[in-house]
Amino acid sequence: MDLELRDGHFYDADGRVLLLKGVNLGGSSKLPLDRDDGALSFVGRPFPLSEAREHFGRLRRWGLTCIRFVITWEAIEHAGPGVYDHDYLRYLRDVLLIAGEFDLRVIMDPHQDVWSRYTGGDGAPLWTLTEIGLYPPHFAATKSAFCMDTYGGRPEDFPKMVWPTNYFKFASATMFTLFWAGNRVAPGILVRGMPVQDFLQSHYVNAILEVAKVIAGMDHVIGFGTMNEPSPGYVGVADISQHFLATELKLGLAPTPFQGMCLANGIDQQVEVWSTGFMQYIFNQPDTVKLIKCHGKRAWRDGVTCIWERLGLYEMDARTQRPVLRRPQHFANMDFGVDCYIPFANMYAEAIRAVMPHMILFIEMPPLEFISTPFPTISIPRSVNATHWYDPITLFLRSWKPYFTVDVHTKRPIFGKKNVRDAHIRALRAIRETSSRCMGGAPTLIGECGIPFNLTNNKAYVSGNFDAQVAAMDNTVASLEANLLSYTLWCYTSDNNNVWGDNWNLEDLSLFSRDQENKGKGVDAGGRAKEGYVRPSAIKISGQPLTSRFNLDRCEYHLRIKSTEATTKAPTEIYVPRLVHFPDGYHVQVSDGSTTVKHFEGYDVVYYTPTTAAITHHVQISKNQDGAVSANAHHNPMTTTTASTIVRRQRRLRKMSNA
Repeated sequence: MDLELRDGHFYDADGRVLLLKGVNLGGSSKLPLDRDDGALSFVGRPFPLSEAREHFGRLRRWGLTCIRFVITWEAIEHAGPGVYDHDYLRYLRDVLLIAGEFDLRVIMDPHQDVWSRYTGGDGAPLWTLTEIGLYPPHFAATKSAFCMDTYGGRPEDFPKMVWPTNYFKFASATMFTLFWAGNRVAPGILVRGMPVQDFLQSHYVNAILEVAKVIAGMDHVIGFGTMNEPSPGYVGVADISQHFLATELKLGLAPTPFQGMCLANGIDQQVEVWSTGFMQYIFNQPDTVKLIKCHGKRAWRDGVTCIWERLGLYEMDARTQRPVLRRPQHFANMDFGVDCYIPFANMYAEAIRAVMPHMILFIEMPPLEFISTPFPTISIPRSVNATHWYDPITLFLRSWKPYFTVDVHTKRPIFGKKNVRDAHIRALRAIRETSSRCMGGAPTLIGECGIPFNLTNNKAYVSGNFDAQVAAMDNTVASLEANLLSYTLWCYTSDNNNVWGDNWNLEDLSLFSRDQENKGKGVDAGGRAKEGYVRPSAIKISGQPLTSRFNLDRCEYHLRIKSTEATTKAPTEIYVPRLVHFPDGYHVQVSDGSTTVKHFEGYDVVYYTPTTAAITHHVQISKNQDGAVSANAHHNPMTTTTASTIVRRQRRLRKMSNA
């Protein structure tokens, strides 16, 4: 493994700064594949081995050098505690070996959303729920989870972005609480003779360890995430008779933690109903209150007493047969980061590094929208801040509004195109500064960022006009570039389609879709809004990067580098998407030194070497009117001529093929 972490950057073996630019692979890996025999299997996620080179080759052509590879605990250990799917593990090894052929760096992402598929998301196996006594078939009746296949309506009418509300529903919140803090808040609760926290954490870590064992020795696999978007559950909730926290996502039914416990125990409750309109954002009030009747159903198996009742948080009044809350502050005065996450992350890193000693640990705290405690001080060696970031308005409303957004922390509206862009840049800068302040100057890689492509009720799929998607993606990527951040976009889904999107909760964020491919021409026709993310970028930088940004409107890229005593003699490498932005050639202008160009299928790499002792160096790439690659006075004429000839030859071949 050739990566070194220092000064807030990734460095390669030649001492060059790497700005990792990648994608999450893939959106449908959260779900098993349908099989004729009905067996549960994730073999073939994210795509069949026979398609691997097609997809990896496409990602490389698009200038993506890093993959955040989605795996789930369920995919590894779905059959039962300690029973691993070795067919899936072999598939993982094979597909990751092919990724190495394309010089793609890989980050393993143990993914989950709201705990599991059975609680509205993905991640943990079904048996994690049943082993503690829960009964998932009754989750819908008791409002313990809101799932697409049990909510009572047509799948295609499932409300947009409602799935995260499950973080604040009983089933998910209970499981996360027991996973992170069971030893403290649920003493005496045992599963197969083990304390519930130890049971859940040990199985999770051992499952991920099985993955580490089969990929050990693959130098291009650079590290592991701890857990995607972890939730604290009830940890830190000051009073369970009140809502979880000020920034709780309230959409539809929003029971308090105590109401969730009562509903799960089959006790009818009056529950608030919230919308995303003025009642919430202006008046902070629910739209109405609804009586939820459980009709004798419980989220617990017959004969199993609710864990929280067993622990004395509440009891049934003998006279009224109504629940009485006895310990509203049972989960208060706990700091999720300090008390739960850091001890787990240390244990997890130690286990994985026993197999992969140089593994980089990608740190994730709860999503910014829902975090209730400060980011903790983390001193785990070779760690990276992998916080996620999305423009909340674009994501939740599925609409691109360049003149409006909302601050996720204050919920205050922000108006004006420049103010919106500045707010996004500030939000990402704050994440980077957290790495400096809390992680000893660790690098930052935004683990997820992106846009929904089904904006404005799928309008682009009918019109073929993806201008709004290009603008929204450009806003995201330009804000990342303004902060010199590494990132992995969410996501690339090989089986995305225009009806079901990424095949999970109607999300549709994939850069690629077979439906767009079928309507276009060429090997990359399935790429959607490519102009927004397939853009010039510095791959490897010799020196300290000061600026690396692409202006989409002017189709102009600017790189500014500061030389230091430690600056390596290896050249700076710049990816140039010739076919996307420069089909008629481009002009390279440098402050000093020389450039050479190497041609690849669909793109170029410009190599820049300064020749002066100047402290600051500039490289600018812009459209060239004469249809060739050219450079200013500081270039190698033979190299430029060769590159120009290649581009002209490609243009002639295109004309011949269209004749």
